[in-house]
Amino acid sequence: TNDVAALRALSFFGPFAGFEAWMEVAALSRNALETTIDRLSALSLMDVLGGEECYALHPLTRNFVRNELLADLGIARQTGMRFAKYWVNYAKRYGGEIENYKACDLLEREWPNIDAAADWLWQATVVRDLEVADKETARMLGDLASTLAEFLFFSGHWDEQVQLSA
Repeated sequence: TNDVAALRALSFFGPFAGFEAWMEVAALSRNALETTIDRLSALSLMDVLGGEECYALHPLTRNFVRNELLADLGIARQTGMRFAKYWVNYAKRYGGEIENYKACDLLEREWPNIDAAADWLWQATVVRDLEVADKETARMLGDLASTLAEFLFFSGHWDEQVQLSA
């Protein structure tokens, strides 16, 4: 069950996942995730990116996880919400008013994952006829957009800022 939870969580990440982020999204303990990493790596289902605590799924594995292990919409939503909450909180921790340039580096490094969280939130919000079906995800998306506005503007992510703000 830990391996399945880890695979489900890892499938939400963009090109890579850091250990702490993956652990929180998978809702696993440190020891459980370390054991799972050893098993998944031995089965060649994922890559451990050299020298860093970064992990990535192979494209075929990602497709399998998305089609089979996330077929239950309830489980997919729970995992997606943990993923989105992690990145909204991350953006709040390091975004906002950009006075610390080190925070910009952290946001820039994790931008593919933050962008993936924004995309997931948009899809989960479900807007029909100007009505929002899921107010919680809409609120989270709004928080993410407002928190990242200054970072996106000053880092040159102008198209992303427009898209996220829209």
